[in-house]
Amino acid sequence: MLSSLLPAPKRATLLAGALAAVTLAHSADAMFRFDCHNNLVVDRVDPITSPGTESMHLHAISGGNGFSWNADYEAMREKSTCTSCPIGADLSAYWVPQLYVKYKNGTGFGLVESHQIVYYQPRGSKNEEIIAFPPGLKMLAGDPDLRTGSNKIEQRAVTWQCINYKDPVPEQQGFPSVKCPQGLRGQVNFPMCWNGKDLDSPDHKSHVAYAENLDSGKCPTGYKKMVKIFYEAFYSVDKYDSEWVDDKHPFVLSNGDTTGYSFHGDFLNGWDVDVLQAAIDKCSDKNYFNPAECPPLAPTYSSKPPATRCTLQPQVKEETHNIRKLPGNNPVGVAPAPSVSGGDDDGDDNESGNEYNSDTPKPTATTKPAATTTSKPAATTAKPAATELAKSDKPVKCGVKAPKTITPSSVSGY
Repeated sequence: MLSSLLPAPKRATLLAGALAAVTLAHSADAMFRFDCHNNLVVDRVDPITSPGTESMHLHAISGGNGFSWNADYEAMREKSTCTSCPIGADLSAYWVPQLYVKYKNGTGFGLVESHQIVYYQPRGSKNEEIIAFPPGLKMLAGDPDLRTGSNKIEQRAVTWQCINYKDPVPEQQGFPSVKCPQGLRGQVNFPMCWNGKDLDSPDHKSHVAYAENLDSGKCPTGYKKMVKIFYEAFYSVDKYDSEWVDDKHPFVLSNGDTTGYSFHGDFLNGWDVDVLQAAIDKCSDKNYFNPAECPPLAPTYSSKPPATRCTLQPQVKEETHNIRKLPGNNPVGVAPAPSVSGGDDDGDDNESGNEYNSDTPKPTATTKPAATTTSKPAATTAKPAATELAKSDKPVKCGVKAPKTITPSSVSGY
């Protein structure tokens, strides 16, 4: 059995073993999905790309309330007392950059409210082995430095969908150039191939890879196929139609990008891996729009938003609504912001008329105050996350309660 308290080097060695699991024949489009009831927090925190420091840009975060500056698998499993998503066995963290609207009257920026829908897609050929995410897995899809599109599989994995029932619009890589009466959706496909040994990598991407057809197909030689995850971040944007100027949209991501090409997603695994593996094995035959119909997920699934939402207080104390400047003082325009993800600069020059120039203040990132620390994980569920986080002095609000026993056992064969 693989304890969540096992030292990381030993755990990584065990994870390299082959997984022995009996799976159903996979349907080509099988999946289960859930709608996270609310964002856990909107905060300039990213424990994957900026552990221990303020992130360069603001994120909309969903998942377990064990999330913090230095959150890892053990912290998510042991410190989370609830999750903003509806499956208690899943204490993972899911996050994307925050979307803003730039007011045309020059008064600043308004935060666009959102919620996330997460799809789990076991995409494989008949009887192909598909494994749960290993404990400790972290990964990033997309690149916050991009400002142009390409046909590279990594960029085709991240798109925007303008929702218009009367006049459908194809999905595309950057922000749509038309108004979206039924909403705007940011979409992120994560890699489903894992090298079998590394839980993270310096660029948070190299330890995983996309299958040959993005959504299906073979993995690179020597890679294991995991269940695929797909994020949808949904925004109601029709209320901002009056902010358009000369058929130009008013939207900007929190990193200052006005093109939308830099949209991206981060994933920090917090699953009870036995439950996730059982869901893959037993619920790969059809679409489970209602997770309650998938037996392994049903015991901890909550179909309705709880009366008391699971939230965290922001750890970075700053204004995020109706603001003059973007959080982190990110300049607005087409030129890429300084890299925080290890991604390649696409080399775009500034376009005329944008606000990115030599006089524009550069984004700020400061070291996390010493008072904010992450302690060693306890063997049992710790105090509510807001108590654990030195920057928060308000009690955390919880919705979907975490299972009483949240220390995961191993997936057989890791």
